[in-house]
Amino acid sequence: MSLALGMALSIGRIAYYGLIVFILLGGIAVLICSFIPGEKLRYWRRWTTTALGAFGISYAGLSIYGILHNKLRHSLCTPGTLFVAKVLLIVAALVVLVLISREEAERARKKRSETAVGPGAGGA
Repeated sequence: MSLALGMALSIGRIAYYGLIVFILLGGIAVLICSFIPGEKLRYWRRWTTTALGAFGISYAGLSIYGILHNKLRHSLCTPGTLFVAKVLLIVAALVVLVLISREEAERARKKRSETAVGPGAGGA
């Protein structure tokens, strides 16, 4: 099997292309869902989901750019630059996910402490 570009498709390359499409569609879905009316954009959770969608679209865009501009891979700095940019996007997305999980854990801990104490048990 080969593309019109003359690149042979292997199982790994097909899986990589599928992953890029999955990340792109997921990023678009998260970005669209973050703009559905409901919460206002000033809330922290809305900003983080918007950022995750933008990170996914940016990662997929950089990957597609690297695939389509295959001749640039033979220059001295382009492969390293694309790799560093994609790693920075991944790290930023992981930091956002960690912050979201910490906030959710803190919210669950507050909810548990409120239900354990109970309403009106403040010692009045």
